[in-house]
Amino acid sequence: MVAAASIGSGSVSFGIAQCDGQRSVLLASEHRVLPLEDRAPEQAAAALKQQLIEAAKKTITAISTSGRPSAVDALYCIIRSPWTRTQTCRTATVLDAEMRITDGLISDLAKQSLSNVKDRERFFDAAVAQISLNGYPTTKPEGKHAHQAAVTALISSCEPVMRAAALDALGSVFPSQQVIMRSGTRALLEALQEARPGIVDCLILDVTEEGTAAVVVRNGAPENELLIPEGVRSILTKASSGGTPEETRQALRMIARDECSEATCTAVQAACAAIEPELAHVFGEHFAKLSTPQRLPTTTLLVAHPDLSPWLSRFFSRIDFTQFTLSAQPFEVVPITGEGLGKVTSASDGDVDIDLSIALTLINKEAFSV
Repeated sequence: MVAAASIGSGSVSFGIAQCDGQRSVLLASEHRVLPLEDRAPEQAAAALKQQLIEAAKKTITAISTSGRPSAVDALYCIIRSPWTRTQTCRTATVLDAEMRITDGLISDLAKQSLSNVKDRERFFDAAVAQISLNGYPTTKPEGKHAHQAAVTALISSCEPVMRAAALDALGSVFPSQQVIMRSGTRALLEALQEARPGIVDCLILDVTEEGTAAVVVRNGAPENELLIPEGVRSILTKASSGGTPEETRQALRMIARDECSEATCTAVQAACAAIEPELAHVFGEHFAKLSTPQRLPTTTLLVAHPDLSPWLSRFFSRIDFTQFTLSAQPFEVVPITGEGLGKVTSASDGDVDIDLSIALTLINKEAFSV
């Protein structure tokens, strides 16, 4: 069995699952969200640490109560934006002639990418995102012949306060278990490539409590990442219209399920419509940065809480962002859900937490690959 923790800007998820390299069955899990309020980073890290400890203990209790052993073979921790930041580094070499590509050559190129790390104290995670031979991506370069090879690497940094909090939390619950730590961007890219292998050019929008991580993917490789300072908390606060953000979240949940009264629906929809121009301005400013020097792909993969996903999907597809897209057409938004990733299911037939689904997809691919 494997255990997975996922830490967002204002939430934590923890689960224990059975994995076989192809699929994961989530045996028990717990998701905790901090109240939507302003906090200093140190306060947020301390609060998330406590929530992670409680979520892990509750999950272990649920496993033990079911009669299953709670010992795990691997323990992963995924730390997401804005606690982690990821940059893309591409290193290439031109050979004297068509030569046989060796594992050593690819390894040397990957090491050269790591030499770009400037802040060693914050260095967190590194992975090869793509290998290209003669300009064409390949998954198995060894043994092939080429005159040019390139490696695109993901290099992530992490806020020390959050890394320490995560290690302390998991160490208190699993004192003898090594914690394997990965960045949220790395896990997200792996999961989406697994679930949507046909999409090689896209914009990924990962909407967290405190902001939105936007990642541009071209030719199957991440190009750049930008944090947009609009997330669940700021959006719900602006749309609260005299109420509280939690009340607005609940109303949006009821609207998505077609369960709210006509008066409530009308009021919340009007409040959301009223903040759209401001949101469009903020997102537009950041899309302008991402679209320089090349405009953005039209296909947009949206990762957001189920309460907000329907409204955000309509927002990004309806607002005129065509000046930033390659085709001069509106974004084609594809909402991503836990169930939508396809290879993670719940033993209890309940909904699959999107953060754990992303984490377990990475674990399945990494821990069980031959």
